[in-house]
Amino acid sequence: MSRDYALVFNLLQAESYNVLTDWLAFLPYPPKTMVAYFRGNAETRGMVEDLAAKIGANLVVVPDELITDHRNQETKLVDWQFSQVKEPFCIRVNMDTIAYRTTKDDWLTPAFEQIERGEVLFATGSTQPFRADRPDADPGQMRTRRISFNFVA
Repeated sequence: MSRDYALVFNLLQAESYNVLTDWLAFLPYPPKTMVAYFRGNAETRGMVEDLAAKIGANLVVVPDELITDHRNQETKLVDWQFSQVKEPFCIRVNMDTIAYRTTKDDWLTPAFEQIERGEVLFATGSTQPFRADRPDADPGQMRTRRISFNFVA
């Protein structure tokens, strides 16, 4: 069962486009909306416009004039991106984080259901458990005390 969600990301260089398509392959179904920042890069914007049309997603583009330095104004950028999300769920990914999983099962819907039930506030991903992570009732998950902007649902 697919759920409506928005995918939020920054695609600043064409070389990272393959990482974005890897993320879309990693997710069990496509987003309804993509909210993207291109830092004025017409090439990457065009690539994502074509991709959004291909997968049937709405595309919301961050205005170039919103920020002048994405590294030092990330909070303002992320806040604007999240403010544009109309879906009940949002996933934010970084293009310097490679998406990887070993199964093809729909892990996303159960994660959304846990959030809806109030069992968790968010889902995040990592390859290595943090020393404060604790096992969850589901053996495939852990409870964490940290968050990363690399992958957040």
